[in-house]
Amino acid sequence: MTPIDNDKAGCLPKGKGLIIEFVGPTGSGKTTNCFHFTEFFRKQDFDVYTFSDIKEFLYNLELNHRFHIYFKTLFSNGPHLLSYIFLLARHGIYSFDSIYRYAKLCVFNSALHQFVIAREVDVILLDQWVIQGLWSATIFKIESYEKLQEDLKRFYFKTDCELYFDIDEETACERIHARDSGRSRFDKMSYGKKLAELKRHNPYLYRLYEKSDCEKKFKFSTRVSPAQNAEDFFQRLKYSITPEK
Repeated sequence: MTPIDNDKAGCLPKGKGLIIEFVGPTGSGKTTNCFHFTEFFRKQDFDVYTFSDIKEFLYNLELNHRFHIYFKTLFSNGPHLLSYIFLLARHGIYSFDSIYRYAKLCVFNSALHQFVIAREVDVILLDQWVIQGLWSATIFKIESYEKLQEDLKRFYFKTDCELYFDIDEETACERIHARDSGRSRFDKMSYGKKLAELKRHNPYLYRLYEKSDCEKKFKFSTRVSPAQNAEDFFQRLKYSITPEK
């Protein structure tokens, strides 16, 4: 990963706080790619932050400031959250976990905007964000997602770019089966069950990604190295964003 020519790097606007969301099935390497993207952008002299930085910012706030964000999220997003709860119920999903996952993302979204105000931010790379969160909140809950995926679109957060990391289910299954984190629900399944569930749920995630109104979407193959994906994205981003004059 060598630095890009400074004149070319200057094509990207600095201080814009570009929000870039990573989407991809379990095992597609979102976190690994996010690490390499972060390192690459920093080598080009951009101030880059990740979802971990947003969480750290929130949890390190003084208690009264943190509760201010909680209450602000509750009051500003209250009707939105109620609408989400009613939507789940309409589709037969009665799950506290599904509600909690989205409510927590709303809090992090409020913290993200406070973070951008408090820091000089060029780029924010989010390897776990709203599309991934809505997918995680609703899988295993109903038999068919066709109508639900249409309705969930209005609960997305605004982003500047969305990146989808594509992977075939067999390779994803092998990667998940080889790891020992135990954090994902897929981790605890047998190999055959894991493969069957990935084949069922991964197309649903891709359709959620397709439903987004974000104008700048990029697909990447996990057969390509994360370092190469990072450089490719940087080059593509330069020609898709015009800096303000």
